[in-house]
Amino acid sequence: MSARSLTLTAAAVTFAFGFALTGCVPIATDDARPVTTVRPTAPAAPAAPGEAGTPEASTAPPAPTGGDCGGEPVAVSSGNDLVLSGDCPRVTVSGTDVDLDLTRAAVGELVIEGDRHDVEAGDVAAASIAGQDNDLEAATVGALVVTGDRNDVDARGEIGSIAVNGNDNEVEGGALGDVVDSGARNTIVVDR
Repeated sequence: MSARSLTLTAAAVTFAFGFALTGCVPIATDDARPVTTVRPTAPAAPAAPGEAGTPEASTAPPAPTGGDCGGEPVAVSSGNDLVLSGDCPRVTVSGTDVDLDLTRAAVGELVIEGDRHDVEAGDVAAASIAGQDNDLEAATVGALVVTGDRNDVDARGEIGSIAVNGNDNEVEGGALGDVVDSGARNTIVVDR
């Protein structure tokens, strides 16, 4: 390669590089704020008592635990160890793996959709389960409808009426009202 060819090649590369950089111009942000993403970190190992640099108390806010329904319908789609209380005319549980305590609530209608929920309740006027692998424990249930598979319902008292349209479900109650089983391999028994 001649010196002239090398010079022309170097000039062309410099020109192309300079041209590419001219496209990098600062853009006005008009007071825009940067997006901040917060990701949980692993908890620190507990320090030995008296070790330097150890905090006196945890400053992390507690995880939400639920609250009073206040006479309003409530929808829950995620969370563990949630506790609802008060007058709850309708509680809808959806998503997966929700752990919900309704033992302090007066529940009119309980709707469980989704999979692998664990719900504990007192007296429930009506309950319907449309998902898979859910667990409902209640004091009593006025009317129960199960359309999913592999659900487990246990009432210490009476279940007024039962309609099961899914498969492989287990329903136990202290007393059972009318039972309609349209599924397969369901176990519906009085628990004594």
